[in-house]
Amino acid sequence: MKYDITLDMNNNDSHTIIIKQIKKGAKVLEFGAANGKMTQYMKEILKCDIYIVEKDPYSFHYANQYAKDAICGDILDFEWLKWKNILFDYILFADVLEHISNPKEILQKTEPLLKNDGTVIISIPNITHNDIIVKAFHERFDYTDVGLLDNTHLHFWGYENIFELIEGTSYKVSKIDYTIWNTGTTEQKMNLITKADEELMDILRERNYGNVYQFIISVNKVSKKIWNKTKKDSENKEVCKVYFSTDSDFKEEIGKSEFPISHKFKKYHYDFNMNIPDDIKKILIKPVIGKRCILDNLQIKLSQDINYICIYSQNINFGTTYCLIDEEPFIVIELEEKSKNLSFRYCTDVILQGYEFIDYICKGCALKMANEKELIDKLNQLSDRIETLDKKTDTQNENLFHIIADINEENHEIKEQLQEFEIMKENLHDMIKKNDIVIK
Repeated sequence: MKYDITLDMNNNDSHTIIIKQIKKGAKVLEFGAANGKMTQYMKEILKCDIYIVEKDPYSFHYANQYAKDAICGDILDFEWLKWKNILFDYILFADVLEHISNPKEILQKTEPLLKNDGTVIISIPNITHNDIIVKAFHERFDYTDVGLLDNTHLHFWGYENIFELIEGTSYKVSKIDYTIWNTGTTEQKMNLITKADEELMDILRERNYGNVYQFIISVNKVSKKIWNKTKKDSENKEVCKVYFSTDSDFKEEIGKSEFPISHKFKKYHYDFNMNIPDDIKKILIKPVIGKRCILDNLQIKLSQDINYICIYSQNINFGTTYCLIDEEPFIVIELEEKSKNLSFRYCTDVILQGYEFIDYICKGCALKMANEKELIDKLNQLSDRIETLDKKTDTQNENLFHIIADINEENHEIKEQLQEFEIMKENLHDMIKKNDIVIK
């Protein structure tokens, strides 16, 4: 099955975002139930009554076992209008409307089936994701089996188009959630990044919805509260979390704070001062949640002159730049003594996983390799000097050996001459004695 989905409630994908909005015991009409993973969860965990419409017979076989009633057929046949007297709490279109030729008509025809306080929940892909724009910049528009440009998609929407989709129906947007896939991480990512892409990234980084992968839209009948279209709902979603602990093993957690990310000079940026509760031994900083990141120009400063060490999750370090390559990056500040009237400042530019993340790592590795090459060159030069000195020393030692050998040879000759002299001296004395010669 092409859309054989899995459901993990610990993930933050479109299906879990939808499921988390469903109240227990609700009546639900689910269009495009696929293999029934959502249907099963709503049936077994939430105790809902689910009515499904699924076109694929093979998928229908799996989903039908969890449904109170079911239709195996095309949504456009409108056979599901037979349920108009049931009145549903929720009507779900999870990754469905983009496959339909007339989605606005389908939405309008669901209105009689929805309770006055009911909710229609829709998930759709974001055609304006940065990865698609980067590919368009390279003159490419590539369909894939699944994803943003699924080859069975008939309709495409960006953020502003959401309101055009709902306009003219009996509904108004009441809430917009979304899933995030950072630039360079989707199935549409470019494998080769050029200098022009770097300049393009500076522009794309300013977009509010450039990293939105899917929109999850809740709509209600017109009498319900209407969503403020001007709200930048994807801005400042990234947060930095700070925890304190009095325990050396961080078993005891004292307080937690969150700081929203902001834009500065085309980068994400944190800069905040924070008071530290008394008697704290450890501070845990999570720069972002569930994403690899780079902390550039990182500064951590305490208000008092207290010794401390910083421990980082798995990283590649280039001076004040830290590439945190774990999916749950962290910094732990260990204080040498317990805090007292202490505060700290945390300031850094943040680069999230994506093209620029990879670019930074490549540049950092290149810089490190260059530094290592420079060090190796210096070591080679030093080795050459040592080798030259060794050769000179060997030559000098050899010369010294010859000199010592010459001296030893001369000493030997002198000793032989002295011995001959002593013999001559003794012979002379003997001659004197025999001839009674007086030597004056």
